[in-house]
Formats: sequence, C-alpha cells, structure tokens
Amino acid sequence: MTITCKGRPQGSTKNPILGDVVGAFKSITTNQYIKGVRELGWQPFEKRFWERDYHERIIRNDTELELKRNYILENPVRSQVKAGLV
Repeated sequence: MTITCKGRPQGSTKNPILGDVVGAFKSITTNQYIKGVRELGWQPFEKRFWERDYHERIIRNDTELELKRNYILENPVRSQVKAGLV
C-alpha cells in the first residue's frame, strides 16, 4: 500500500510521517465503512466518522500505558453516556 504524503509531490521518496499514516488510515476505514453501510446494511454514522484531529503522545512508563489502555477500553461507554444512550 502506498501512503500519499500531504504537501509532497506524488512519488516522493520521503518516508511518511505519523500524520500521513493516520490520515491514510482514517481515509481507508471511512471509505470501507461507507461501503458497509451501502452494501451490507451497517448502521450509518452521523456527522463525521472520525474526529478531525488526533493527539500523539509518547507513553513513558507502565503506569501511563495502563491509563491509556483503560481510557481506550472505557471510551465507547463514555461516549454513549454523553449522548444519553445509557
């Protein structure tokens, strides 16, 4: 798979930066989800599939890693509570 690097000429030999990889991932998964909605009857999403930005952070120790893991695991429930679904 080729990742297009924003602001660089097509076919550039430079390696993609993290933002390029994240952008490609968001684009690929959004398009696949839209295909699933159209062809497989998946539930459509409202507004945007992904949040506009992302935040990168270096995890420096086991405590930080555990906190991030818990945040990721609990985030879907928090989102449902915020939306009034739970």
